[in-house]
Amino acid sequence: MRIPEPDPALNMRWIEEHGAEYAGRWVALDGDRLIVSGQTEGEVASAAGADCAYLPLVIYLPRPDEPDEIGF
Repeated sequence: MRIPEPDPALNMRWIEEHGAEYAGRWVALDGDRLIVSGQTEGEVASAAGADCAYLPLVIYLPRPDEPDEIGF
């Protein structure tokens, strides 16, 4: 049985509409719902897990003055 993935368009719409308000922070999203924001990935991931959201998106929203990171 295949597990359905959440619609990423809802996450992207939330980021477009609210991302600037949370620049420089980690956020956890459940579609178009903000679960939590915080300073570290760990605290946000932990809170998202406690929320029991189905496959939440945990992502860092960079500030406009932060350079893009390219890792090798």
